[in-house]
Amino acid sequence: MKNNYATSSSSPTATRTHKAGEEGKGPIKIRVIGFAKLVGDLIDGLLLIMLYFGAAALIATAIIYLPSPAACAVPRW
Repeated sequence: MKNNYATSSSSPTATRTHKAGEEGKGPIKIRVIGFAKLVGDLIDGLLLIMLYFGAAALIATAIIYLPSPAACAVPRW
C-alpha cells in the first residue's frame, strides 16, 4: 500500500499552503516581506497623502473663493 503524502498530514515532509492573513500553528514563525510588499505599502501611503492634500486644497479653495455673508451684504448708506 502506497502512502499518499499529498493528503497525509502525518508525513514530516507534508506541506500546507496558507491563505493571506493565516498563520501556521508551529513554534517557528516566518514572515516574508518582499520588495513587492514594500512597494505596495509605499503606494498605499502615497495615495493616502495625496487624498489628504487634495481635501486640504479643496477646503482652502472653498474658503478663498466662496463669498462670506458679510461680503455679500449690500451697504446701507
